[in-house]
Amino acid sequence: MNEVVLFFDLFDTLIKVDRGYLERYFDSEIDLLGDKGILKNSKMTIGEIVSKYPESLVKYSLEEMVNYYDNVMSDSIINVEKDILDMLASLKKLGYKLCIISDAAYVDIKDFKLSPLAKYFDNTIFSCEHGFTKPDKKIYEIAMEVMGSPDKMVFVGDGGHDELVGAKEAGMKTIKVDWFKKRELFDSVDCIVRDSKELIKFVNDLWK
Repeated sequence: MNEVVLFFDLFDTLIKVDRGYLERYFDSEIDLLGDKGILKNSKMTIGEIVSKYPESLVKYSLEEMVNYYDNVMSDSIINVEKDILDMLASLKKLGYKLCIISDAAYVDIKDFKLSPLAKYFDNTIFSCEHGFTKPDKKIYEIAMEVMGSPDKMVFVGDGGHDELVGAKEAGMKTIKVDWFKKRELFDSVDCIVRDSKELIKFVNDLWK
């Protein structure tokens, strides 16, 4: 069983993030700058937002927005739902190797080592640290190499950023999860699961 590696997306798969009143300002360009590691911290990220939408944010100071963003991301990555942690504990007990492949800015993952998720993962591949974002095949190849180029691989994600397409092209089985966010995606999907028990069962049945 330990020859199978499960690669997990992070956001909307393992944790649910709500950036509150800032969410509307995170357009695709700002997200990409963060995910590629160009925006190194929350101050740079908020500065980019303010430069694009100055009139919309006049009632907040830069310091207030930076602190708010830091706290929102920290809370999300530390306060993980029990079902998710129980699922990961079960998968580890069954002998699976686990690795995260996630589009993430530095501010998004600054407290990952404090997260209860951290102990379950053998490795993490965050886009900001490598400069590649999903569905670029390179980020999957980096993750596979780090995990010893396994023959049997599964990618688990909600489907954002065409991540399931990229995973399939990289040679992985794909599981789409619907527990945080439902997306109308069916291509490049081997299975759709709605809770953690379904996921464990499907993974166990894959190579029977």
